[in-house]
Amino acid sequence: MNRKFKLSTALDIDDLLLECVPYAVRLANEKYQFDPPLTIHEFDRWGKLGTRADVIFEFFNDPEFFRTQPVIRGAKEFVRKLSQMTEVFISTAIPPECMGIRAQRIMEEFPEIPRDHIFMGSSKDKIHTDILFDDAMHNILKSEARYPILMRRPWNQEATGMLAVNNYDEFLKLVEVIAESYSAR
Repeated sequence: MNRKFKLSTALDIDDLLLECVPYAVRLANEKYQFDPPLTIHEFDRWGKLGTRADVIFEFFNDPEFFRTQPVIRGAKEFVRKLSQMTEVFISTAIPPECMGIRAQRIMEEFPEIPRDHIFMGSSKDKIHTDILFDDAMHNILKSEARYPILMRRPWNQEATGMLAVNNYDEFLKLVEVIAESYSAR
């Protein structure tokens, strides 16, 4: 007998719900006055590239950066809709000294996500959910989720052989399809 159960979804934060690379690029352009300006398209893979773009990594240890990261347009509505479809968890990698800031931001910006559903650490393969939604290809490749789904960004455009979407609407449609076929033994 097939019975439908509520799926569980783990969401990344950086560049999925809160701006990270685009925000760091804006800050770097303001600080260093690059000519021509630095763009996110200079990040065709994740990590330090040995180019001028590496300056953005200085912001990733600054508590003020995490306090002021803008919410991506449509992210709040996306989390509200997803919360009606699945049980939502957060799986976010952040420096330990900034974890309190990140938790506070999540609770303020996304109140639908219960406090005890916030997990911090870089070992996202240890989080066991039905779906993982992340922009980092290495997290998708190592994931134990039944359905690891990549959010396309300039640094993962070359990724193949995995589920990938370009926006929140595509992801929600994919979750609908998964939910329709999801059943427990």
